[in-house]
Amino acid sequence: MIYVIFSFLAVFAFLILVILLTPLRLRLILNDRTRAVALGWFAIQVVRDLKERTFALYLGSRAIMGKKSKTTEKREPKKKKTTEDKERKTSKFKLTDLWRERDLAEKVIQAGLRLVWDVLKSIRWNKLLLEVDLSTPDPALTGFLYGELCTVKYSTESVFPRARIEVRPDFLNELPRVSAESVLSLRPISVALPLSRAFFAIPKFRIIKLLIRRKRR
Repeated sequence: MIYVIFSFLAVFAFLILVILLTPLRLRLILNDRTRAVALGWFAIQVVRDLKERTFALYLGSRAIMGKKSKTTEKREPKKKKTTEDKERKTSKFKLTDLWRERDLAEKVIQAGLRLVWDVLKSIRWNKLLLEVDLSTPDPALTGFLYGELCTVKYSTESVFPRARIEVRPDFLNELPRVSAESVLSLRPISVALPLSRAFFAIPKFRIIKLLIRRKRR
């Protein structure tokens, strides 16, 4: 019996470890034909087409679910706010109440900023593909911007070798055309550790007391 329990716990711990270490991949595509966002994990991929307003779920290369957004839904007319609704709204907690406790607000802000910074540091930029057909109404301005963007291109590619940036001057048209594709990845464990650190850093009991005090008013 004990052997079965330990085996179950070992399998469960292994699955949790795999989940935390397997990266989530975010893919952004922007061009004339497609504007899409895809979030993938293992062989599962969720795709949201912003241009066609469609949603799809893929398992490998096979779509197992698809849905189109409804754009013709009738909106109900807004109800007029009564005095009770206004009083209820004014009694809710506001950020200004937190700012009155200066040291508490500073701790919350510091923990939040550190959480955002730790998550941003954990994001890996796996791919960047950017193609720009640069054109403006003034050919002289087009030539000037082309030279400036080439400087940015070489600087970016030297810092980020996986980036591929193509800039082409177009003196015939008046509006630029951009095609972009980017792939970002993030391991769940990279978010779990900063979240746990922020959870213990925030003075939770002081915030709860502040909420209770505000509710009793």
